[in-house]
Amino acid sequence: MPESTKTKASQGRSEAANTTSARPDHNQDIGRIRAHYIWLTVLTATLACGLVWALTAYYCERLHEEGRVRVAALAATIAAGMPADGIRELGARADLRGPESLTLLSSLVAARQANPDVRRIFVLILGGTPRAWRVALDAVSNPGEQIRPGDTYDAAGHPQVGRAVSGATSDHAPYRDARGSWLGGYAPIRDPDGRAVAVLAVEVGADKALLSERRFRLEAAIVCVLLLGGIMFTGWDRYQKRRLELDRNRNIHARLSIHRLAEVMTRAGSESDLIRSALDAMAEATGFPDWA
Repeated sequence: MPESTKTKASQGRSEAANTTSARPDHNQDIGRIRAHYIWLTVLTATLACGLVWALTAYYCERLHEEGRVRVAALAATIAAGMPADGIRELGARADLRGPESLTLLSSLVAARQANPDVRRIFVLILGGTPRAWRVALDAVSNPGEQIRPGDTYDAAGHPQVGRAVSGATSDHAPYRDARGSWLGGYAPIRDPDGRAVAVLAVEVGADKALLSERRFRLEAAIVCVLLLGGIMFTGWDRYQKRRLELDRNRNIHARLSIHRLAEVMTRAGSESDLIRSALDAMAEATGFPDWA
């Protein structure tokens, strides 16, 4: 067989071998692309969640403070309607249980009924020692939870009670008991000279007081879930498109290689037939039948 035929045949075989050896490289490319899109999706999702978390923390802090301000303002409004002289006279007696306290208690009950979210309104007066508070009046929705007048009030869990002498304030965080979660508001009851004679406290349901914060947290969680879903879908879609593009390029390359191989083999077969015909003609001319 002539050298040109051997060369073309070897080229065809080498192209076929290159087509076969391209499969591992293709799998490696797919693996690298998959890892690239996975890391990119995870990074994008982490950044998006971090941004949502930061914004949620910022705005929830502001909404939380607004809820505290509303509770403190409610306590201040009720305290402004309480007669300081009556509270002073009530606190001057050793026995706080008397008919004079019924009028003051009825005003607290009316204020509590006007605010359905309020569970309890009570008045604290300073005892004989600093930070020792006594309950003067207690208007609670459940009579079984009523604190008897004159009993000591433990303000260790509510440090804002002592600060309420200077101005209206509220608990920094809700507290929980057997009946639910509550947020306390405190305001001073002042005499005409501006001196605080007692502290009025209200207990408001935390679900209502901090409703805006809870609603914003829920909306932020929904937005975060939607963002994660969109990021994951986008990453998967781009990965699939990139993989289809690689598969399409590989198929085109394989088809071109097959066409080239077929062309080379066709040319090699045609030249072999011509050589065989020439050898047969030489055999007939020379009389040697086994020339070819």
